[in-house]
Amino acid sequence: MAQRMSEIPGVVGAHLSEGKRGRFTVLLYDQTDWNPSTNSEIRLGDPIPDKPWIACNYSRIRSEGRGRNKLETDLTALVFITHHALSRTAQRFGLRTADDMIEALQIIWNAAATIMNEKGYEEVFNPPLEGWRAP
Repeated sequence: MAQRMSEIPGVVGAHLSEGKRGRFTVLLYDQTDWNPSTNSEIRLGDPIPDKPWIACNYSRIRSEGRGRNKLETDLTALVFITHHALSRTAQRFGLRTADDMIEALQIIWNAAATIMNEKGYEEVFNPPLEGWRAP
């Protein structure tokens, strides 16, 4: 299941924790386009803003199992990469292709994940208003 989910475009990583009798938890990390003026994901058909951002999302799908057919889902945008940061990255590191940008986004995500691992679950979901700066 996690392998198939990791093949979805935009998904950076997927992890499956299996349990007994249909219990499982799937953690997904994906990237999506973000409109800062509406504070929402850019969907198909939406106008593209002048300065779009990229949001790195964390999603959790949890099944209680035991034939209950009950799924709990959580979705949170954890990391926002601004238009300015993308522009400066392209200028400073000579990024010219989509593959170059995807690689840069992965490096940024890894730096953010390091900070999140240091902070712990409670702090990650209750960050300060100004957020945290990553090197």
